[in-house]
Amino acid sequence: MYKTAARHLLFAYLSDVEDILAQPLRRKPLQNPYEIRQQFIGYLGGEAETGKSAVIHSMLTFADKWGRAGSVERIAFTGVAAMNIRAKTMHSARLLKISGNGQRSGPNKQMKTDFAQVVLTIVDEISMTDQALLSSTDLASRDMTTSPRQFMGGKHTLLCGDWSQLPAVCGSPYGQQIQPRLYNAVNFVVFLTENMCAAQDAAYANILSELRWGRVSSDALARLNSRVVELPSTSERTSTFFRPLVVATNKIRCAINKLMTFSVCTEMSLPLYEIRAEPNEKSRQIFQHIINANDDLTQRIPLRLYSFIGMPIIVTRKPPQLADLKATAYGTLGTIIGYYPPANEAESVQVESEDIVVTRLLKTPQLIFVRLHDCDRVLVPGFGAGVIEIPKISATLSTSVVCPGCEGSGGGSSNTSEIVLATNTVSNAIVLLDSDSDIKPDSDADADSDVSTNSSQRQSSQTHQPPRHTQIVSSVAHRRKVVRWMNEHEVIHGEKGMFSKAVDQFPALFNSATRAANLAKAVD
Repeated sequence: MYKTAARHLLFAYLSDVEDILAQPLRRKPLQNPYEIRQQFIGYLGGEAETGKSAVIHSMLTFADKWGRAGSVERIAFTGVAAMNIRAKTMHSARLLKISGNGQRSGPNKQMKTDFAQVVLTIVDEISMTDQALLSSTDLASRDMTTSPRQFMGGKHTLLCGDWSQLPAVCGSPYGQQIQPRLYNAVNFVVFLTENMCAAQDAAYANILSELRWGRVSSDALARLNSRVVELPSTSERTSTFFRPLVVATNKIRCAINKLMTFSVCTEMSLPLYEIRAEPNEKSRQIFQHIINANDDLTQRIPLRLYSFIGMPIIVTRKPPQLADLKATAYGTLGTIIGYYPPANEAESVQVESEDIVVTRLLKTPQLIFVRLHDCDRVLVPGFGAGVIEIPKISATLSTSVVCPGCEGSGGGSSNTSEIVLATNTVSNAIVLLDSDSDIKPDSDADADSDVSTNSSQRQSSQTHQPPRHTQIVSSVAHRRKVVRWMNEHEVIHGEKGMFSKAVDQFPALFNSATRAANLAKAVD
């Protein structure tokens, strides 16, 4: 696929090269030894981790080396897929409506100028692109060229994706129903068959291959449910960063995230922060309609992020700080250890949600600090071991940012209270989720911790002083926890002895000097 695409790119580049008679070289038949199609429409397929993105990057490198970076256009359906190949979303590249049905405005002069330089258009994750969106992208492309009767305005086109992975959501998959003409117009097909990313883990690669066709055994499921697949040691710098994870549907993922964050924060009396995205003016009108991203709608990113200090996360794309580590982007685990500006100093309001008080930040933090799992290297100068910032820190912020728990970070505290608290929270969250469900945590979750749980809890209680609004949230959460337990106790055992049993049930909360004082507190 790379050779074929490169030939078509090179053939187009020759139009800029002239001989001594000032004639374009490509007009001479002898300068066209390869079969160059009038319009190349290719399809690059293959299962997960076979290297489709690597092929795309090789084409981008080829164009860059020729000084024609603008000749290869990369577009994708989702923002994450677009970022993985240095691309734009279809919506932004063609000024499409949020629904994907038509343009919100016509192309401006700059768009037409840029598109005139395009030789090859690469559409990634074609399997999840429904026909309405692809059709709108096609029509918008035709309007910007002198070949309106050809697909994508006559530009060479490469469609990439795996039909056995993510299907189109709430739409018609390309190649099915409505109009199969584009499928029939494909004139070059390549399937990648060798798993490159998991080449050193044959068992995991085999599970992915079998799962792709709907074949999975109980042993394979047990291994996938263990969440962490061990890799043979390849290098001390990379092996501990690789944590392949199995991701379910967007609906299940959002449900698990919300359940986990609310359950952990309620049980452990942690402050829960709500960070809202800042939509543009055209998006504000539909903000309330899709604010709860808890289903399979993938037309937009979630507009609310719930998080807490100590929350385990997955780095879904590779930050620049991880480039030299060769860490797999979707397998890099981390823990949130803070925000910039600090959440306890940011302007916020408290809102009640279910059984917990949520602190809603009125302004989106500029940075989120993440500590990578099992990393003992300094990745960002001035930060602690394994700590990175998302997004990458800008030059204007580099002198003023204070990283929690990082030594030499522009005046930051040298203690590791936030990191210790994060370690405790992750460990306790695993225990909590295990007690509430049949899900078994991975056995090495605690063994890999940098600080032992018992000593960490003592150090955390001594060094970490929660801000004032955190104390308020904690007291409210404690009260609701006790009231909930008392209501359940009353239904089962009746009202007799309810307050005294509550005092015995929660000794950490009822810690006054006398039992009478504790009983009075329970009655209140």
